[in-house]
Amino acid sequence: MSSHSLEKYKKLLAKEPQVNDKYVIIDVKWLEHWKRYVGIEKSDEEQVTEPGPIEFSKLVDPATAKNSNEIQLRSDVVEGNDYTFIPYELYKDLVQTYEQNGPEIIRKAIPQGE
Repeated sequence: MSSHSLEKYKKLLAKEPQVNDKYVIIDVKWLEHWKRYVGIEKSDEEQVTEPGPIEFSKLVDPATAKNSNEIQLRSDVVEGNDYTFIPYELYKDLVQTYEQNGPEIIRKAIPQGE
């Protein structure tokens, strides 16, 4: 991966959410593995294996998985432990390289309460 791409991805991951920006809810373990694989984060492993398909199936409530307009998270998943958010722009780049397992979960950033 080029240093230009790495810098682009680092900036996207550090980007502060803006109202109405599109984000993808993604498996936190998959994302951490990918960051080690591409060199965004250091690893103790000598050689990090490819992360494989982007994993959504463990996050999605199976009752809502068939209808892409109503996909909901499982009630027992926890932000930061099971999932995190990435900018849609980064996700578009990732799906050009990695397959996905399960329906994608796209959301828009909303204003925080006062």
